[in-house]
Formats: sequence, structure tokens, C-alpha cells
Amino acid sequence: MTPINGAIHGAIFVFALSILVFFLKVICPIDSGCLVDPFLLILFYPLSFLNTLGIVNLIPMSYEPFLILFFWTLSGFIVGWIIVKILPKDFFVEVEEEEGI
Repeated sequence: MTPINGAIHGAIFVFALSILVFFLKVICPIDSGCLVDPFLLILFYPLSFLNTLGIVNLIPMSYEPFLILFFWTLSGFIVGWIIVKILPKDFFVEVEEEEGI
């Protein structure tokens, strides 16, 4: 596996996980607790980080979900790249295709 493939896999995984957490929070009833509530603190952490830098005040509020998704997708891309670079080459086993009937 090349580092770019690992980076793309990491970005897709984190993007899908972020969308899943958003979706599960939307369908959760308001009057009871939800399973994804602890994950929301982590998911929205980039906003508090960017608020300390003063960047969030420059962005309209309607773009904040896209900013969160972009931040976590970029993070997944970088982590995927690093993982492929650090792990040994024999860790990634290529799947052989079986011959059809």
C-alpha cells in the first residue's frame, strides 16, 4: 500500500465517521441522553481550537459543519499517511482475487 492510498483511506474513514456521528445525533430524541453525546465533544473540538486562534469569528455560522468535516478529514488524511509510513511493508497483505467459475 502506498502512503497516498493509506491517506485516502484514512480521510474517507474519518469523514464517514463524522457524518455518522452527526446523523446519530440528529435522530436521537431530545428528552433522553444519546449514545453519541460523548463523541460530540471530540467532534466539535476544532471549533474551540480555532476560536482561540480567532478564525471562527471570520467564518459564518452556517459553514461551521463544513469546517468540522474538513478539519477531521484532513486529520484522517495525515494520520493515514503517517500510519502507512511507520508500519512495515509486510503488515499490509494484498488480497488475492479468486478465479471465477
